[in-house]
Amino acid sequence: MEVHGPNQLDEGMEMSTEATPLPPEVVESENRRFKNEAERLRFEHFRRVISGAETIPPLEVAPEVRKAVDTVLQGIDVSPEARQRVTNDFNLQYHHGGKRIACLRRSGGVMVLAVEPEDVSLLLKHLEAEEWADLRIEYPDPW
Repeated sequence: MEVHGPNQLDEGMEMSTEATPLPPEVVESENRRFKNEAERLRFEHFRRVISGAETIPPLEVAPEVRKAVDTVLQGIDVSPEARQRVTNDFNLQYHHGGKRIACLRRSGGVMVLAVEPEDVSLLLKHLEAEEWADLRIEYPDPW
């Protein structure tokens, strides 16, 4: 048995320079491969939100969350920013506790970008390093 280097072929064999075609359901965009066009469109929407070109509303704060924040912070002198952080944490627990999510924390609240496991995985797989600056993957405790 002969041992060949990475670029050596047996005598009479030819190396193909043609690229193997992708299955029809795979969509390529900017050197990324997506399962289908819908996945590519979801990813592009996520990128626009992360960049600020598109907005989504922050999570609505439920009355139960406001009450819990007031109870926990009763008698404690906290800054508005600290109160907002506690509100954001409780709000994520209330709406998405026990799930892995991708979110953006902004001064006005938390914008949840992805809740479904496949969407969180899509972000993890395709985002560039500079796009991660504001994005956080979190696993809020159950409410």
